Amino acid sequence: MGELLTITNILIIMTLIVNVITLIVVVMHIKNSAEKKESVIETVVPPLTPSTTSNEIGVVFCRSCNKPYDSTLTICPDCKESRS
Repeated sequence: MGELLTITNILIIMTLIVNVITLIVVVMHIKNSAEKKESVIETVVPPLTPSTTSNEIGVVFCRSCNKPYDSTLTICPDCKESRS
């Protein structure tokens, strides 16, 4: 009976208990997230269509410095990189 309560056996038993508790918590978390996922309403967003007129004003990003600027400009005001 003295061999049953050695420090190694106690540590193994404690590790098994912690693993079982962790498993229970993970399973409960997965069940809760699955229930929340079912209640989420999915919205469908139509795809963006490119502009057909060149007179529209918007924002573009520079390919070189990645900064936004007015789409009516042909070069980036920061780094002077051409849009084409």
